[in-house]
Amino acid sequence: MRFGLLTAVVLAAAPVAAADDDSQAREVVDRAIAQIGGAKKLTNLKAGVWKTSGTVRGVPSRAEFHGELPGKFRLDSTRAVDGKPTRFSRIINGDKGWVVEGEKVKPMSDEEMAHVRESFYHKRIATTLLPLTDKACKLSVVGQADVGGRPATAIRATRAGFPDVTLYFDQQTGLLAKTEMTGKDAAGGKGRKVELLLSDYKEFDGVKMAGRTKTYHDGKLFLDTELVEFHRADSLPGKTFDAP
Repeated sequence: MRFGLLTAVVLAAAPVAAADDDSQAREVVDRAIAQIGGAKKLTNLKAGVWKTSGTVRGVPSRAEFHGELPGKFRLDSTRAVDGKPTRFSRIINGDKGWVVEGEKVKPMSDEEMAHVRESFYHKRIATTLLPLTDKACKLSVVGQADVGGRPATAIRATRAGFPDVTLYFDQQTGLLAKTEMTGKDAAGGKGRKVELLLSDYKEFDGVKMAGRTKTYHDGKLFLDTELVEFHRADSLPGKTFDAP
């Protein structure tokens, strides 16, 4: 399972409000942060483990994601290949990364590293919203939309070094309902539009998270996952992010 599909992950820097944000956009984001647990709880989320169950392109898959600030991430998943359970892993430890597929292990290329970092940025926003509070991130309201038959406010987040992300917040609940980001694919080639549809919010270890996430690549369903477990931690064992 690729990192761009992660349910799972997912951490963010401490919030620092930007002075020149669109004030309406800031109010929408602040409301959503309060709805999922508040900035204090989310800022204290330094590390954690997420477990998901679902499908990848229709094939059943289970995954476990480990994340620790500032730059350690690991995704392990198992899905059937030719009728046999096969392990897939993506590991990032600072400026190094590895890809594991079955028994094969290889270092990530620069293009793969850049793709993974973009994917994690997207997922951190979708999970905690805290990257939106960083002074380097500029927010603006870009319109209204219908998401799942419900009215939503669309906000664009712009940050140097990352693709723009458009977020759709349910006007009734205040919760994030959808995100869109167009970034390069893992080979560093043409742009690929990634959409996340978030629903069934539940409380996990004191923080609300989407219990179900559908991930679309260029309009086609890629992932349909359910978050079944989440446990926060102050830190994770060092070997978690070592080279395989």
